[in-house]
Amino acid sequence: MSRFLARTSIKWVIPTLLVVPVLIVATVLTYLSFTTGKRSADDLAGQNMNQIHRRIEEHLSQLLDMPPAIGELNKRMLETGEMSLREVDRNRVPVFDILNIFPAVSSIVIGKATEEVMWVIRYPGETTYEYAIMASPDGRMEEYALDGEGQITGERLSQYEFKATGRPWYRAAIEADGATWGSIYVWVRNGKGETLGIPYVEPCRDADGNVLGVVNTELTLADISSYLGRLEIGKTGKAFIMERDGSLVATSEEIACMTKDLKRLPA
Repeated sequence: MSRFLARTSIKWVIPTLLVVPVLIVATVLTYLSFTTGKRSADDLAGQNMNQIHRRIEEHLSQLLDMPPAIGELNKRMLETGEMSLREVDRNRVPVFDILNIFPAVSSIVIGKATEEVMWVIRYPGETTYEYAIMASPDGRMEEYALDGEGQITGERLSQYEFKATGRPWYRAAIEADGATWGSIYVWVRNGKGETLGIPYVEPCRDADGNVLGVVNTELTLADISSYLGRLEIGKTGKAFIMERDGSLVATSEEIACMTKDLKRLPA
């Protein structure tokens, strides 16, 4: 052994003794760098997701606060006579004005217990409003386009049978016996599903407690989907909002939240 070491040149021994520890240190540092970098990337991704969740929650909170506030405003205006349950056709301009102040809200409906009903509505992706009115219990619903001042413009768009007291939003208010959120349902226009709506409803009563009608303030979930679509969620991230039963409510993807036969889609 000693003869072997004697014959081995120092120029081979020293570099080997130096290189081996360096390789070990380099390997350890590379591993630490990788694990630390991965942990940092995971932490950063987690922080970004938390920020996105907070932004969605804040937006939804602000959005969902609007219908109850507008419902209170409508109730007050009905009490002061600025709006009327007796003559529902008087409500077109004040309702139009309210919707222009709160553009995130897509529709306000006032329906009487005797079936007269009116609403002003803005459909997804549109900036103008339409007005629907059934001024007598035995009449038919008539729809018209509105101009920028809330005045009827052009010919009647459509006419059809309508029963306000049979609608899900009306029944929800009566069954709750007070203000409540109704179930999400499909908005239909000309026989086709337009979007999903969520109604905030409240019954109106006389001094004896008899139901006079229901006021319904609605959001469309297409507006929430549009908001989700504007969020930056990495390069391939997607955002979804669903109900507890798994039904799709809104998505950042440009897809409908319902089938062609107007049924809800699972998330």
